[in-house]
Amino acid sequence: MRYCIVGDTLVNTDKGLIKIKDIVPNSEENSDTPINIKVQSLNRNINSADMFFNSGKHKTIKIETEEGYEIEGSFNHPVLVWTTKNGKPIYQWKTLDEVKAGDYVVVSRINDIDSKEDLLTEEEAILLGSLVAEGYIDENKIGFSNTDEEFCSIFEESYLKNYEKSFYKYKRILKSGKTLTEYQISEVAVLEDIKEKGFNQKSGDKEIPQIVLSSSKKVQRKFLQALFEGDGSVYETTRALNISYSSKSKKLVKQLQILLLNFGIVSRIHKDRENYRLIISGYENIKLFKEEVGFISKKQEKLEKLFSKLYKKKTANSKTDFIPFIADYIREKYKDKGFNKWLGKHNIDKYSKVKKYWNILEKILDEEDKVLYEELLKNRYYFAKVKTVEFTGEKVVYSIRVNSSCHSFVANGIINHNTEARLTKLALEMLADIEKNTVDMRENFDATDFEPEVLPAKFPNLICNGTSGIAVGLSTNIPPHNFTEVAEALKYLAEFPDATVEELLQFIKGPDFPTGGILLTTQEELLQIYTEGRGSIKLKGKARIERLQGNRHRIVIYEIPYQVNKVDLIKKIAELVRKGKEKNISDLRDETDRTGIRIIIELKREADPEKVLKKLYRYTQLQKSIPINLTVLVDKQPKTLDLKSLLLEFIKHRVEVITRRTEYELKQAEDRRHIVEGLLKALENADNVINIVRNSQSVAKAKESLINEYNLSSVQAQSILDMRLSRFTALESDKLYKEKEELDKKIERYKKILSSDEEKIKIFIEEMDELIEKYGDERKTIVIEDKKDKLTFEENFILSVLSSGRIVNKRYINENEKAEIFQKVINKTISKAKPNEVLVSLQEIKSTTPITFITNNGNAYWSLVADLPKGEGKINIDDEVIVGTSFKGEGEEDRIFILTKNGIVKRMSYEDLFYKSQKHKIIPLAEGDEVVSAFSDDHPSLLGVYTKNGDLLVFERNQVRITGDKAKGVEAIDLDEGDEVKGGFILNSEEYILIITERGYSKLVKKEEFFTKDGKPKKRGQKGLMTVKLNKDDKLAVAIPVKEGDTLYISTQNGRILKLVVDKQKIPVSKRTNMGEQILKFEGDRIVKAIKPKVKI
Repeated sequence: MRYCIVGDTLVNTDKGLIKIKDIVPNSEENSDTPINIKVQSLNRNINSADMFFNSGKHKTIKIETEEGYEIEGSFNHPVLVWTTKNGKPIYQWKTLDEVKAGDYVVVSRINDIDSKEDLLTEEEAILLGSLVAEGYIDENKIGFSNTDEEFCSIFEESYLKNYEKSFYKYKRILKSGKTLTEYQISEVAVLEDIKEKGFNQKSGDKEIPQIVLSSSKKVQRKFLQALFEGDGSVYETTRALNISYSSKSKKLVKQLQILLLNFGIVSRIHKDRENYRLIISGYENIKLFKEEVGFISKKQEKLEKLFSKLYKKKTANSKTDFIPFIADYIREKYKDKGFNKWLGKHNIDKYSKVKKYWNILEKILDEEDKVLYEELLKNRYYFAKVKTVEFTGEKVVYSIRVNSSCHSFVANGIINHNTEARLTKLALEMLADIEKNTVDMRENFDATDFEPEVLPAKFPNLICNGTSGIAVGLSTNIPPHNFTEVAEALKYLAEFPDATVEELLQFIKGPDFPTGGILLTTQEELLQIYTEGRGSIKLKGKARIERLQGNRHRIVIYEIPYQVNKVDLIKKIAELVRKGKEKNISDLRDETDRTGIRIIIELKREADPEKVLKKLYRYTQLQKSIPINLTVLVDKQPKTLDLKSLLLEFIKHRVEVITRRTEYELKQAEDRRHIVEGLLKALENADNVINIVRNSQSVAKAKESLINEYNLSSVQAQSILDMRLSRFTALESDKLYKEKEELDKKIERYKKILSSDEEKIKIFIEEMDELIEKYGDERKTIVIEDKKDKLTFEENFILSVLSSGRIVNKRYINENEKAEIFQKVINKTISKAKPNEVLVSLQEIKSTTPITFITNNGNAYWSLVADLPKGEGKINIDDEVIVGTSFKGEGEEDRIFILTKNGIVKRMSYEDLFYKSQKHKIIPLAEGDEVVSAFSDDHPSLLGVYTKNGDLLVFERNQVRITGDKAKGVEAIDLDEGDEVKGGFILNSEEYILIITERGYSKLVKKEEFFTKDGKPKKRGQKGLMTVKLNKDDKLAVAIPVKEGDTLYISTQNGRILKLVVDKQKIPVSKRTNMGEQILKFEGDRIVKAIKPKVKI
């Protein structure tokens, strides 16, 4: 399990005290990140931590000790406690939900690890300490004031050493007669630097700057000296000497308490009416403060004098700084060995006394107890008694992985256990509600614990992940299946229990293997297998044939069959070549990487690629048979089931889990309502209840009197006695009445569920829908009819591309499914688009098609669609994507146009994109220029180029000659000063040009309006014609040829994507010199781009 603590927890590292969330700043929830830091561990060891975990949101618990040390984390997070076993003191790991008030947690106060580097000087530390104690900051100035002239001089000196900037200094007499010196600093550079260093909060929100926490002890010491000189004090009580620090900020005082442990100093926190006070007391702690920290001015002299006085009194013992349980253990163990009198007389549970009497103790103790004491003396741990344990809601939690046998690290001073392993989200679904008595438990193998007989298993793991195994006279082989298909079948069967296997195969198309591949079977074969529970299927890997230059080919294998070893497959292909069974292969290599399988087989010039591939399927494991055997244990007995029976068993199991969970929740609610009813009765009779408790001689008597007086149960009476006096208020009464009302509703709901099978099935179906929403995915294995002549397989995809390089790429099986998948792709794209991301392409495309991504920096990247991420993903491109499409086959002779911001146009062959390296430059760009548009050539057609200031030039496309990728291109349009090209298009038979401005003004303009008076296009390189009358704060965003009924998708600056259908009833047909109508309105947003999807539906 993953053990985690909340983000502000301070971890002792070689980079200082770091909030655990800042070890990897701004990490994503449920992410793992490699790290390389050192941490302090158990027994003062220094170990490395190599992995950081952001575990997402979990329910959390906080424990706090009597001194104020606290740790907050997930229920299962372990901390080290000091306890006893059979009377002997031992260390033990306890999870936070197991820790109880009265337990002793282990606090480390010897810090053997120090920061490697300082991010500020000692003088800067003094300045920051002074400001945190006695300073303030706002937007325009920094202030500092104090009545100690020496301290003011130290502040002034440290300021001038750091900045050498001017400041204002004032003095005034207070009512007390003291002179207050005030400083004001208004230098902008100083203000920004101080804020950067972490001093930027109001008094109630102050904290120790991270730059101090991350520094070495020598820098931290200077900060503390100035801090305590400001808000600290030293004073003598009748019994002892105390040092205190006072602040309105709880966070600051908590951090200070942890920081002081770096110097071995234990302190406690006390809450005053308005402030939090940190108090240092006890001889050892005062001595350590005096020697290791101290004050920076006059208060240090006072401390020295009072300490000398204290030392003479020899009041060195502390009532809280001792080793619990050890004295009782030693005295009991050695009482009959002649040492009873000495042990009873002398203190043997305080570090200073144990050290003093060690020569005698060595003679008394056996070897085991000597080792125990020696370890205690070496580590000198402080044992802090837990005062409170409270639930704190749901928070994001974090952990690290420590490379050591103890797996421990010090955080907030307390010794914690790190993450050893993490359950996946699906594994947690398998365990969901196990704590609610949903399954039977049995003793484990050595009877030391209990384990579940089966898991609650909300997820149908057996059929989705499959299993295989063999025993004497018994075997099973259940292949994996697609979860979405299985869940839909389960929902259908739960509603219609008389459904047949054939009906279920509407949903379950066959096995679905994580490695993909192609399933060669028929519907009749699948029906037989799933009806009988046995059979065999044929599975083959996916390969494609690619044409290379020079009339050569290669075969690319990009998916291999389930459980086929890739290395063995390559060896087998090489063996065919070596033995002369296949003579047409010239090269074989493995280009597999983290993106997927890629085995390249280069063929000789004269080779027939289809014959070679056919031979590979026949003689290697590129095609294999997979047996299916649906044998499972039902009520501990082996049975071979058909598909329906297998699914019914899961439904039956889940209904039982839902029933037992509801019974548990009903009992919990009824028990709580019973207590609430008792508390309400007490609140209704508050005065009398208080009198009964006050006048009773004992707790037992008070409990008995309450039971008799108000006819309460023992549980109700005890809950009243446990209730704090502060809860006897009208507000608490209202809370309890509301709680009872909620409990009544819950109980009614639980009883309804338990009395109705229909309600249980309804819950089962809802749970399946939730799982589909979380984990549903597309089928990876394609099912096709077994056609022996079909060697390669073309898959159909709907692909959207965003300018950031993020894509949504979903497969569809047939034309009937295309519209549904298209809608899923566009919906997912719309929901995922972020600010400054625009939709640049939306198309249907085949897996064997090369696709080219052209970027603003003039680079072209190409890939086969089959090699792109499936579902959602990102292509590995750092530039802004201008277009991502297959230009091949879209226009005449596979040529494309490229337009740049500075008005350059280039026409080139598609071959110059594809048969180069997968990334290369396709247009040299002048400084400050960039590509803004790229699109296919076509015939007969005209070329349109439009600018942001609203000009459009239409000219004959053949005025741009075809050039290679090294050519710079030619001038497309004569730009006005300050204008730039926004985009371009090919104009064919479309009747209108749709004009849309950034502010949403839109209109349809007849294309003839952009020709000359004699009806001909203008010439390349001329000025454009006005497209729209623009407001001062508006620019042209889109000019695109359209016809009635065309669909466009419009992208805005803030990441919105909207659908627009061309309709002359809604979009006005207007002259090019008119403004148009604002049919698209976006508050605080602007239109950036529009595209036409290349999908036929």
